[in-house]
Amino acid sequence: MGAINQIINLGTNDAPKGEARLTRVVNKINLLTIGLSVVLAVINVSSGLWVQSLSNLLCILLIFIPVYILNYRNRQWIARVLFVIGLTISVTGISIFNVLNGRQVNTEIIIFAVSSFIIIVFDGRTKVSLYLFTSLCLFQIEYLKGVYLLGGLSTDNFIFSLINYSVALIAVFYFSQIFKEELSRAANKANRLNEELERSRLILSSLIDNTPLFLAMLDARGCYVTVNKKYEDAFGLSKQGFVGKHYAEILSPEMAQFHEPLIDRCLGGEYLDFYQELPEKTNLYSHSYGKYFPVFDDKGNVQFITVFVTDITQLKKAEHQLKELNKAKDKLFSVLAHDIISPINLLKSTLHLSEHEQSIDEGDIRSFLKRAKGHLLVLSHMMENLLRWGKTQFHGWKSEPEEVSLVPLIQNILHLYKDHSSRKQLQVLFDSGTECDVTADKGHLELIVRNLIVNAFKFSEIKSDVKIEVESIQEGLEIRVTDKGCGIDEQLLQRIQEGSAVESEIGTDGESGTGLGLQMCFEVAQQEGWSLTASSGTKSGTTFSLLIPETSI
Repeated sequence: MGAINQIINLGTNDAPKGEARLTRVVNKINLLTIGLSVVLAVINVSSGLWVQSLSNLLCILLIFIPVYILNYRNRQWIARVLFVIGLTISVTGISIFNVLNGRQVNTEIIIFAVSSFIIIVFDGRTKVSLYLFTSLCLFQIEYLKGVYLLGGLSTDNFIFSLINYSVALIAVFYFSQIFKEELSRAANKANRLNEELERSRLILSSLIDNTPLFLAMLDARGCYVTVNKKYEDAFGLSKQGFVGKHYAEILSPEMAQFHEPLIDRCLGGEYLDFYQELPEKTNLYSHSYGKYFPVFDDKGNVQFITVFVTDITQLKKAEHQLKELNKAKDKLFSVLAHDIISPINLLKSTLHLSEHEQSIDEGDIRSFLKRAKGHLLVLSHMMENLLRWGKTQFHGWKSEPEEVSLVPLIQNILHLYKDHSSRKQLQVLFDSGTECDVTADKGHLELIVRNLIVNAFKFSEIKSDVKIEVESIQEGLEIRVTDKGCGIDEQLLQRIQEGSAVESEIGTDGESGTGLGLQMCFEVAQQEGWSLTASSGTKSGTTFSLLIPETSI
């Protein structure tokens, strides 16, 4: 069948649709004619009719095979003319030979079939000319029959024969023409329907391919029937790479294990929806929502199942961000309600006492004012941390690097919190002769250094030492802040580094806080590409080290 199809389609590859259709018709009729010629040649040989059998073979060699050659070389019109003229002359010649040899064989009937063929494959003047040519051949054969087979030509009989042949030829012409026109109208209508169907298919395919959903259809065996472009892009396969393959061959083992019971239930006739969470390392999505729909046949059996999956990773991220913002809001109100209201109430009490200074000893007032000043400093520190933390939670981090001199920055912080260190009688050790410049966001750098120094003051024992060091090492610039305080628990430090919520701890002299300072230090260092580490032991103090890479120096 493959060879026959190749023969039938000779000359149709580069031809327009109408021309290709006519060429297939010619090739089919030509193939049928070859078969009939071979059969007739065998019959004629067996009957001893050697001239007729030779004529059959010559027709195959000189007419039918050249028709295929001409079609193959895109000479379709010449091939059709050759087929009509060659076959008509061949039939006419054999008919005349039979008449001359006294054989009453109506071979000329084949010419009527050729006449119908002319109507089907030709138009215009060519059709009329070839039709007249075949008609004249028929008239000539009928004339010779009257002369040689009927013992003489009768004018009346010949005229009536011509009339009969003319009526038959006219009937064949118009019937074939009507059939051709109806066939052409039906073909044109079918072409229009096919074009509309193709256009609808393209529109539907475009809509499916450009939808943001993963869409696929599987058969009852779990093999893919079709997928959309979203599937192709996600798995790096063409549509043909999916079709016919089992879903377990395409999906990862984890995904196949998750979807297998869903597919089995859907094949049982259930409509299902699902939620799936994948590891973030996959190239597909982290979170998805989808549905399975069974497609039933006329008997109510599930023939196909369709599945759509939508990527809701961004929605989940938005949900997570919303939860974090709610946590931030709750923490903000918690800090305002507890850690900040308390110092403010103390300040209010101090101011209230100052209004009754006549009944209160001057030393007591001075002591209250000193405490108020310390609490005001702590309050200012907490408010600055709180405002900067709130800004980052709602607007994110924004870095604006500039040239920063470290020594003046540290000296300003120490000066600002001098009363705090003096109240606890701390000895602050800092070599102010070390000149170091660094390119960094000044606000971010000051935030980390200030929080580390204040944290060291807060948890240092009274009359202990706080050491601040700035050193240029091979990896970059290192700032170390060391205290000899109560130390920090390892689990608490890990929670701070991870950004988990922690409660503020009271300092060695009753200092309060928000629990945000060290968290922000680690977060800012990470955002800036710096390294912040801590080493501590219970009751042995803590050392925080901030390393700014060499590229920033």
